[in-house]
Amino acid sequence: MSRPIKNTNKSNFTNTYKNIKSVAGLIPIVLRMALSKKNFNQIVSFVEKLKNDNLLSKQINFALGPLYIPYLNSSLDYSILNDIFDSREYSRVYFNIYEELLDKNIIKFTPYPGLYSECGAYKNNVFSIDAKGDIFKCFENVFDTSESIGNVSNKSISLNYKHTKWIKKDFDFEKLECYHCKLLPVCKGGCNMVRRFKEESNIGNFLDLGCNEWKYEHEKGLKLYYKSLKKNEKN
Repeated sequence: MSRPIKNTNKSNFTNTYKNIKSVAGLIPIVLRMALSKKNFNQIVSFVEKLKNDNLLSKQINFALGPLYIPYLNSSLDYSILNDIFDSREYSRVYFNIYEELLDKNIIKFTPYPGLYSECGAYKNNVFSIDAKGDIFKCFENVFDTSESIGNVSNKSISLNYKHTKWIKKDFDFEKLECYHCKLLPVCKGGCNMVRRFKEESNIGNFLDLGCNEWKYEHEKGLKLYYKSLKKNEKN
């Protein structure tokens, strides 16, 4: 299910899973699983494995997200476009997975669309750090040194364009066609990295706005959440 180690065909799943088990209960961990057309049908069995190994009760949680292109990376692999869901497809797959997890009693509750819980990249005190100590605002930029805003060894962060573009939250919702969307309070215009990629690349039209999964399947999502509430009432 995991991506191969860079420049090899070897999976890093076994070693990564072993490391997760070794720290379970010591620190809270959220496993972000990027859904693609290659792995979406493996997600339920993996979460079931987490439960069977008693990891879900030891501060280990999971979050589903879309597979994104490594935005603004000069070595962009265009073949990955074939593995990416568009927003409508992703929304359908996202809630289908949660429905299966609920029906199999792997989870008790499904997601609820609270008002926008902003991306950590917009927060002043949230950063991503790679193995070399380079600091980034968005984890999609990790290892792309051109997007780095500093290094831990220098004990400083550059307050430059690459930094301020995240914290100023300069959204032109009307231009983004989000102004009249009823789901705007939930997603606040979608992913900022998608927005930047559309502006700064020549294949931006290939992608949509990176809209939140609730945009296209909010009715199903709400019914599913109600179903989980009723199910837990009975238990």
